[in-house]
Amino acid sequence: MERLTINHNNWWEIKETNSQDCKDICVEPISCIGCPVQKSFDRLATYVDTGLEPEEIILLKQNFERKVCTGCWLKDGAKISENIGELKMLLEQAAEEIENCYGRETALSERIREQLK
Repeated sequence: MERLTINHNNWWEIKETNSQDCKDICVEPISCIGCPVQKSFDRLATYVDTGLEPEEIILLKQNFERKVCTGCWLKDGAKISENIGELKMLLEQAAEEIENCYGRETALSERIREQLK
């Protein structure tokens, strides 16, 4: 995201104004169209409209990145294969248990084995 402000020793300035007053940089005095100050206020209003404090936005972003972007086993082909292998093994065990309970092969155990092929 493009940063619209600059911090000079805890004194914030709108980047495109170069410390000038609004009247000195104004392009459209009546409508503020194209005004860097207005762009900054618009951006600020967008953040305020979320209803979240800056710290909450940072936490939300960190949680999103942690859940979606990092450590996800779906991004790791070897981990996917390992998980699929475990699932197949569990399904085979389930089919065997069903057959042990009934003392024979059942429609359900057959369907499980068909899905494993």
